[in-house]
Amino acid sequence: RPGQKPLHNMPIFVLMAKAELEGVAKFWVPEDTVWHFDVKQAAGPETREGVMVDPDETYEIPNSKDATANFLVKFPGDKKPSYMKIVQLPSLRVQTAEDNDCVPIAAFECRGLEPTRWTPTGPYCAESESGTVFDGVGFTNDEDWCDYDEKSDSSLMIGREIKHEFVLHKG
Repeated sequence: RPGQKPLHNMPIFVLMAKAELEGVAKFWVPEDTVWHFDVKQAAGPETREGVMVDPDETYEIPNSKDATANFLVKFPGDKKPSYMKIVQLPSLRVQTAEDNDCVPIAAFECRGLEPTRWTPTGPYCAESESGTVFDGVGFTNDEDWCDYDEKSDSSLMIGREIKHEFVLHKG
């Protein structure tokens, strides 16, 4: 479940992101979002593309004391499975229209793997400048998300090409 506290000695990767917003005051990823990533083996050349990390799915980490993860994979040559777990950090926040740079939107505890690419699909959430909330923001057919805010009589747009990077959390 989202909101798990990270283990103290495991690497945490923070997803820093910035979407292009027009007429949108806030953009965020809800806690129940299924993430789509490419990942790579931490100590080797193996990669996996298009893996799904679902906050509602947990797997017991083998040979651990009841530890769980949202994604498990065993890379060839590794003795133990690698895993990724969605975690909460106090620094995570929504992106606002005033943000000029990437903001920390999610965090993932990882062992034996590193996330390398995020493929935004949705559904995400947006709030217009007039305060109307849209909760079905998604990027279908490789197109930007567009809608209309009747309250402010304005068009809204979020670009599907979301600038992002994974940064190792310095706790």
